[in-house]
Amino acid sequence: MRKMSLYEEAHVLVSAIRVIEFKKRMTPSLKDVSELLGMNIDRVTRISNDLKALGILNMVDGPFETVNLVIEDHRKIEEISREVKETKMEDEIRKFQEKSKNAYEDKVKAFTLESKMKEKALFESLQKKLKEEVSRD
Repeated sequence: MRKMSLYEEAHVLVSAIRVIEFKKRMTPSLKDVSELLGMNIDRVTRISNDLKALGILNMVDGPFETVNLVIEDHRKIEEISREVKETKMEDEIRKFQEKSKNAYEDKVKAFTLESKMKEKALFESLQKKLKEEVSRD
């Protein structure tokens, strides 16, 4: 499944809220929306919090420690960027992979350089021994 932008997630979430309101004639809880969309409740909560900060949704405490979602201003969705952004975790993983790749390349270069130095030293040692043998004869 491709990664969606916040813009697309906002449309999906607001649509789900409207469908549940239509079917059940009540404001939906986070659990209702997550079940309808087949999304993890933590993801629905994260998206809802983002949309609340933008003034698109309101999260109202319901009975039995539930949180219900109410649409405040769906038109503000159009102000959201349509770009798919990397999450902080994805960004950190990418940075780690680049760092690991650079470290690996550095180790290979260091090993190659060390190997060449050893080879040069061995060659010089053999050359010195050969000159000593030739000068004895």
